Amino acid sequence: MRWIRYSEIPLITYLLIGSIGIVSIPTLFDSSLYELFGGVGDLAFPWQPMTAVFEHGWPGVPLLPHLIGNTILLWLVGRLAEKSLGSARYFVLTGLALALYLLLRQLAQIEVNGASVYIWAYAPIVYLGYRECRKPDRECVTHWDPIPGILWVMWAIVPAGMGIITASQGINIGPAFFLGNLFHLSGTMAGLIGLLIWSDEIRDRVVSPVRQDSIWNFRAKVVSLGIPLFLLSLIILWYLGLISL
Repeated sequence: MRWIRYSEIPLITYLLIGSIGIVSIPTLFDSSLYELFGGVGDLAFPWQPMTAVFEHGWPGVPLLPHLIGNTILLWLVGRLAEKSLGSARYFVLTGLALALYLLLRQLAQIEVNGASVYIWAYAPIVYLGYRECRKPDRECVTHWDPIPGILWVMWAIVPAGMGIITASQGINIGPAFFLGNLFHLSGTMAGLIGLLIWSDEIRDRVVSPVRQDSIWNFRAKVVSLGIPLFLLSLIILWYLGLISL
């Protein structure tokens, strides 16, 4: 199977990965940053429902496995989804996944953090691109065989593991599977909405010749630069004592 290579760089994916590092890696050395970015416990600041998607782990739960797993998945599926959609649509899809996460978090009152809420939104996009490039009449460029294995991990192994972990807290397996994967499901729902809206564009992009970046993709990337800058500013203000509980 082969995949189209565009001249445009999937910059938003790289910015999201960088944002995860900005938030999560310092927390390895200073757990007080959980109080700044949120994800578990009472929320103290208005930005925490959104910044929690960049935070990983929580006090008493290892950060690194959560961080490494999500970073690898974002690196693998995010770049392909951004190239398949274009950065502007990718930005919109990421925002939709975040909006569904915020809504379900409020309705379900479940405390959770991590980047899964938008990583799972990219998987249906990548699946359609993969299926399109498998057709015998398609000429795609970049080799990308691991997609089936990655999707198997995302859609079978991780959900089963989350169901088991949640059930270990004394919840019946059915509700445990649902609650443990609630935000995987919301992300997947966002991805399916994206497929309904942009399936023709995705099919076109994975078989089209190399193209230059569009103005809307460029604008989406410029706006996305604000994400890591905002996160860095929060950390600086926190350590200066200008933000406190």
